[in-house]
Amino acid sequence: MPPAHVDAIRKRMAVAFPGKEILIGETGWPSQGRMREGALPSRTNQARVVSEILGLAKQENFRVNLIEAYDQPWKRELEGHQSADIGA
Repeated sequence: MPPAHVDAIRKRMAVAFPGKEILIGETGWPSQGRMREGALPSRTNQARVVSEILGLAKQENFRVNLIEAYDQPWKRELEGHQSADIGA
């Protein structure tokens, strides 16, 4: 998810749950696979988006959980590229 989308969701949750800490539980960008709505999967875009999300988190003082540090090619057979190629 691009940083603007992550921030918009975070702000909606803050309104729905005032006073609660909002933790972004999972976000990322694929390193390869098919393009969706103009979002081009690539290692460069993946690094840029993760960096921008972490920068936004620091600026806006919220936490982000990056769960997959590496692509996981063994997931392709069961879950497809969207799960296999989302490592940071």
